[in-house]
Amino acid sequence: MAKNGNGEGSVHKLPNGRWRAQYYVETPKGRKRRSVSAATKQEVRRLMMRGMYESQGIVEFDAATLTVAKYLRQWLESSAKRSVAPRTFANYELQVERHLVPALGHLRLDKFTSLRVQTMYNAELEAGLKPSTIRHIHAVLHRVLRQAQMRWRLIGRNPADDVELPKVGQRKSNTLSMEQVDRFLLAAEESGDRFVALYHVALFCGLRIGEILGLKWRYVDLDKREMHVRYQVQRMRDGSGLVEAQPKQDEQRTVPFGERVAAALKAHRLRQNEERPARGAPYGDRDLVFATGRGTPFEASNVVNRSFKPLLKMAGLPDIPFHATRHTCATLMLANDVDARTVQDILGHRDVATTLRFYGHVLPSMRRRAGAVFDEAKPAASPSEAGDAS
Repeated sequence: MAKNGNGEGSVHKLPNGRWRAQYYVETPKGRKRRSVSAATKQEVRRLMMRGMYESQGIVEFDAATLTVAKYLRQWLESSAKRSVAPRTFANYELQVERHLVPALGHLRLDKFTSLRVQTMYNAELEAGLKPSTIRHIHAVLHRVLRQAQMRWRLIGRNPADDVELPKVGQRKSNTLSMEQVDRFLLAAEESGDRFVALYHVALFCGLRIGEILGLKWRYVDLDKREMHVRYQVQRMRDGSGLVEAQPKQDEQRTVPFGERVAAALKAHRLRQNEERPARGAPYGDRDLVFATGRGTPFEASNVVNRSFKPLLKMAGLPDIPFHATRHTCATLMLANDVDARTVQDILGHRDVATTLRFYGHVLPSMRRRAGAVFDEAKPAASPSEAGDAS
């Protein structure tokens, strides 16, 4: 029996000389097995792939008649929409419609080459697109074509594999020292800012602002001192407003916190409970840790522009983006000897290489301290001394 990759079905020859293929599809009632038969192995494979494509909502399945534009749009509807957060999907759709379809959409999928991809990237770069934007476009295209190659077998190789991407300059490090963190939090407390606890979570837990605004009380354990990142609040770029969505699977995580964060959250919850009965307007209780007077999510831009930026100025600190609080958290952890894998786990990075790429500048001081350990270590006994002792 000839087997394909996991979840891609199997093909075998019957006693009567015909060929049968078996594969699985997802249905409203769960995962179901399907089978087809044909006179030749090639034909039964074609029927199997057609059944698999159609179960995913893919109508066109012949690469010889499928254009890049059709495949990109089918991928968006049949695959991306089911597997990523709404804002991520909106970003994919933007890259497809603004860049990929206009430049490459008319090409046949099976005649698509790396040269075409490289030519497009070069043209976009000359037109003034930033190298980082080119890399975002490439990430989407590579993912789309990898699925066409590895899962659907529509193409033999991925044309996005062999292109040269523009280099992106080293990102500037915008972080606060511990002394600056204390100054910022003191300014927030002295001004009576309602987001004191929010800033504790940002600076000492490293959550993204969308994750903070989507944090729910049922996922905060003040006794165990840990919070579970399960939701995020994002504003859709298409104008549809704020949405509450789950982060990617590897970004859903459990984050520990200390006494400072616990104390700030307890004070915040007490204030929130005291305010609630006084509200005259209907209160939509979504269990949000940080909610407006109506119980709805805060707009991230309002938090940044009306609270975060003024507090930075009040504390005499540099004008940094809110995301720098996450960088600050990671940098301070690494500088205080928290190992990189633990930092990776707390931040929700896909792998430790991402953590080291962003925060490798902190590690030289850690390496120097590691080297100094040997200056303080007691020398081991020589072999002769060890023999005498025995």
